[in-house]
Amino acid sequence: MIFDAVVLAGGRSSRLGGHPKSALIFEGETLLQHTLNAVQDARQIVVVGEPGATAVSPATVVVREDPPFGGPVAAIAAGLAAATGDTSEWVVLLACDMPFVAQAVPVLLANADHDGALAVDADGREQYLLACYRRAALDDALNLQDGAVTGMSVRQLIAGLTTTLVTVPAGSSTDIDTWDDAARLGISPETGARHG
Repeated sequence: MIFDAVVLAGGRSSRLGGHPKSALIFEGETLLQHTLNAVQDARQIVVVGEPGATAVSPATVVVREDPPFGGPVAAIAAGLAAATGDTSEWVVLLACDMPFVAQAVPVLLANADHDGALAVDADGREQYLLACYRRAALDDALNLQDGAVTGMSVRQLIAGLTTTLVTVPAGSSTDIDTWDDAARLGISPETGARHG
């Protein structure tokens, strides 16, 4: 399936003391790079975060949501706006803090239907930032907000969409929100970050 990808990498990381999740190192690569590897077959990749914060390939577009730290829906809007030209029907939407997400992406793409495929983890929780959405459906949902997206949740944004719930491989949605989460994967504040 032909798809574009939008990766959200611009949060405050407040539970990590402000240390950017995207720069944490796991198995020799940043979390952002693990995420980019998972969507390497995308036609276009847009990272929504701080330009220059972590290295990406020249083909990857990096933009910032407006206002900065405006939340995930503001970031999605910025990412979609930056994916221009020959855009794809489908958009894989990922947070940058899931080191095993490459296991989930093919499952989502294979099950994309209606307005999108939304990951469900082993505990039955829906993962709104691990999904494959029909771009037109996301655009329509954003247009309904008339620009009032700051602080909005993705759950609110997609409430009117018809999504297929897809159980993804166990562990593929594991994310890193705290230093305890990082420690479980062997990442420490001293060794787990690459500073630019």
